[in-house]
Amino acid sequence: MQNLRSCVGIVGVGLIGGSIGLRLKFSGYAKKVIGIGRNRKKLLKAKSLGAIDELSTDYKALKKCDLVILCLPVDVIPAAFKKIEKVVGKDTVITDVGSVKLPIVKAYKENNYNFIFVPSHPIAGSHVSGVEGADKTLFMGRKAVVCLDGLAENHQAVGVVKAMYNFLGMDVIFMDAAVHDEVMAYASHLPHLISFALNDVAEDARYLGAQSLADMTRIASSSKNLWQSIFQDNRANLLKSAQKFKRRFNDYITKIKENADLGGDNKKVKMRRLLNVIAIDGPAGAGKSTIAKALAQRLDWMLLDTGAMYRAATLACMRAGIELDNVRDVLKIVKAVNIELSRELPQKVYLNGENVSKEIRKADITRNVFYLAREPKVREIMVSMQRKMVQMGQCVIEGRDITTVVVPDGEFKFYLDADFNERLKRRRRDLKEKGLSVPESLEKDMIERDANDLCRDIGPLRKSLSTQYLDTTSLSIEDVVNILYYRVISKALIGVN
Repeated sequence: MQNLRSCVGIVGVGLIGGSIGLRLKFSGYAKKVIGIGRNRKKLLKAKSLGAIDELSTDYKALKKCDLVILCLPVDVIPAAFKKIEKVVGKDTVITDVGSVKLPIVKAYKENNYNFIFVPSHPIAGSHVSGVEGADKTLFMGRKAVVCLDGLAENHQAVGVVKAMYNFLGMDVIFMDAAVHDEVMAYASHLPHLISFALNDVAEDARYLGAQSLADMTRIASSSKNLWQSIFQDNRANLLKSAQKFKRRFNDYITKIKENADLGGDNKKVKMRRLLNVIAIDGPAGAGKSTIAKALAQRLDWMLLDTGAMYRAATLACMRAGIELDNVRDVLKIVKAVNIELSRELPQKVYLNGENVSKEIRKADITRNVFYLAREPKVREIMVSMQRKMVQMGQCVIEGRDITTVVVPDGEFKFYLDADFNERLKRRRRDLKEKGLSVPESLEKDMIERDANDLCRDIGPLRKSLSTQYLDTTSLSIEDVVNILYYRVISKALIGVN
């Protein structure tokens, strides 16, 4: 994939821009992040926090960027287009984060700009503002909208923006700008308007500390000036949604006056929690395999190494002499194989009764396992196997779609992460300790592996909203094992040795 480690420019380094910068640097997507803004003092703050590498108050600094992200109010973006055109090349990809899309799309269409623009909107935020509130996990598990509207015939540019959001930990949805604006009136703009109004009328009741009032007015601490601009830019859709809300609200008021039934209770779906299963996700080099083994040993539980299962299935296909990109032949083999994992550690992997623990770690298996891992029908079979195994309980399972696909209803779900450079260092050290040579392409190979895991359509690597996040960059193996161990036993829901 191209432009994965490009120079990225962020215009407007506040909460959103700062959070994007932190994550793109942390994940390895961007080698360099340049921050552009009017206030040099704020830009220096962003740099001190690690959100950007370079700063400037002049748009000319964007000349060396392959991707530029406009984190500006919607009504300011058209003016930014004019400044950008003077400095960027025709192949530069521009995107934005505005929560209203039609005015921006219109401004772009009305001018023959020399850059590629892909309108987008990451649906994430916070009631705090400023780069001081920036958080590298802000976008993880959330959704981003990319609006095509006939503007992005350049599929490579769309791919760059999609990959950027995937590296932020987001799923991407494609829709027209008009549909986006209508949906966002209900999903975000109306809730903010209601919160502002409720905050005004209930201010004198705040001293009671009622949690319901606090929850309903939390977002009212957002900047009214910023939201006034958003309300105006999406005025027609907001007024339409507000009228529907007023009618429904008045219906409730009428029923209360007349002592009428408000209607049935909302049905709550009960999910069966897998209490005796610990699920661990994360990118390569974050420590999940090592941690899972150590945690399983400490708890005296079974380790379920999903990667070893895919390796064993790959070995079976290679032994059969079939082409690994022939889905029909691969499925025939995978459906017929029997893969077993021993409970004792170090764990043994059995393929049709044969111990293949060492053979599945050979380089040719490592090179070819992606053929099976990328195929949806193969993954369905493997996920089914894995779910049967975890039903036995007392299991630590690790992989790259474990908490989102294999065990989404697990009680103990963890996403282990680490800075890309730290993960790269760990991989080099691991290869040397095993007496293996370190390839010159290791950095490139790792970022491409991350891209494959994060950007694939089926079972991408994600941190779900219900999964606990842990940055292992500066933590030892013992530190991480202790943190996970005590988080589990502190719930007092399971028995441990």
